Amino acid sequence: TLKLEPLPPAACLCVVHFDDLFDSIRAVPRIVSHQPSAVELLDRRVITMARRNLGIAPLCDFFEGDPAAVLIVEFIGESPQAARRRVVDLIDDLQGARIGSAYPIRDDPDGMNRVWAVRKAGLGLLLGMKGERKPLPFIEDVAVPVDVLAEYIERIFAFCHSLETEVVLYAHASVGLLHVRPMLNLRDPADVERMRRISEHAFELVQHYGGSWSGEHGNGLARSEYNERFFGPKIYQALRDVKRLFDPRGLMNPGKIVDAPPMDRDLRVEAGCEPPAIDTIYHFREDGGCLPAAEMCSGIGACRATLAGTMCPSFRATRDEHDGVRGRANALRLAMTGALGFHGFGDHGLAETLELCLSCKACKSECPSGVDVARLRSEVLQHRHDQYGASQRDQWIAGSRAAAERIAGWKAPLVNWAQSSRLGRWLLEGVIGVDRRRVLPPFARRTFMHWFRGRRSATSGPEVALFVDTYLNFYEPHIGRAAVELLESCGYRVVAADVGCCQRPRISHGFLRDARRDG
Repeated sequence: TLKLEPLPPAACLCVVHFDDLFDSIRAVPRIVSHQPSAVELLDRRVITMARRNLGIAPLCDFFEGDPAAVLIVEFIGESPQAARRRVVDLIDDLQGARIGSAYPIRDDPDGMNRVWAVRKAGLGLLLGMKGERKPLPFIEDVAVPVDVLAEYIERIFAFCHSLETEVVLYAHASVGLLHVRPMLNLRDPADVERMRRISEHAFELVQHYGGSWSGEHGNGLARSEYNERFFGPKIYQALRDVKRLFDPRGLMNPGKIVDAPPMDRDLRVEAGCEPPAIDTIYHFREDGGCLPAAEMCSGIGACRATLAGTMCPSFRATRDEHDGVRGRANALRLAMTGALGFHGFGDHGLAETLELCLSCKACKSECPSGVDVARLRSEVLQHRHDQYGASQRDQWIAGSRAAAERIAGWKAPLVNWAQSSRLGRWLLEGVIGVDRRRVLPPFARRTFMHWFRGRRSATSGPEVALFVDTYLNFYEPHIGRAAVELLESCGYRVVAADVGCCQRPRISHGFLRDARRDG
């Protein structure tokens, strides 16, 4: 059986704010002397990304002003009062030493969960950064004694800045393990060389400070190259002997721990090799292009969650990786880099991977990296329409506005009866691919605009515009009538903005040129 420790009865958090990043790291030994259960660092870049993320921003009420960094300090106790007393003692000590600029406290479960949710999203937020350079994980697992942590971080920052390389960091300050991630573009041969030089320098610093080359994440392709130098020839040979004893032919996870290739050899992208140019309808300016928009996926798998949020509905139904955001982002990346062959966006496997996407955009708001699969999917569908032609179903959905204009009104009762009948649903399934179990929404006998034009406004107050889309006008006019009555009861004069289709059906089904023309 496992020897488990019971959960602490109570906890309390203090989020210590700093105006200087290095001041926050210098404060760690003093904070650790109070014996907290956790000390986690977030730098300004993570804080900024959190505040900009649609899903994370509502959780960020514990940030005050514009700190350069914060340390999330947790204390546990036998009671809420005991845990809070420990936090107050820390704050008194820090204020007496003029350390920190703000000290918000969270001791309620919801407040503490919000703080930890932002911390947990840190990696995904960083990997969602725009631009060609991304924060890369090749020296992020270094751990050094806490009393030299600030000196190590200052030296690694100085070296990276000497190579014109920005750095981000976050994570476990209390144990001397800050995840340091230099920002590099591995398609640039100069940045690959920078990665090698930074890695060598970090390794020398680890040896100098008596730290660990792999404090948490283990030795993989990024670090195994250094193991012989780190452990020495005797221990390294023992590792080799153990490996060969259990895996004499080297079939299981080769190249890890021992006999590893250079850390800059087996990269996902080949330095100096630019991906093929893709002529897109969306400009993808803020992402740096269509490929970077897909490459924002960090692979952390938040899209595989099933207990909270909405992302990703199709994955929750099938529990299949290729029906989730991560699987789709990987498939899109492979298609755009030519790994799926010359078909690119026309690859039928890619189309199958995107088929169950609902275009709900939960990924855009809930994915920490902000991967917008719905947008990428509509771009792929436009390219497939150009290459293979659009299906009957897609054409029918894209033309739903024109059909509604012809049918809503006096024809509605007959069409509603026909499309909901057993024969009608069988024909719809055979002709346009709508499952016979699905009853289509009924058309309105009297459209909203017909009702609106036939009445007088009940007030002459300030004007407010009501956007009249296809559904409000032709399918659900009762919602529009209720909205008008509510607004007029509040003293407003309603102006109906009958501007035509919102173009959402066309966008979702890949008719982007038509949507741009008529939108």
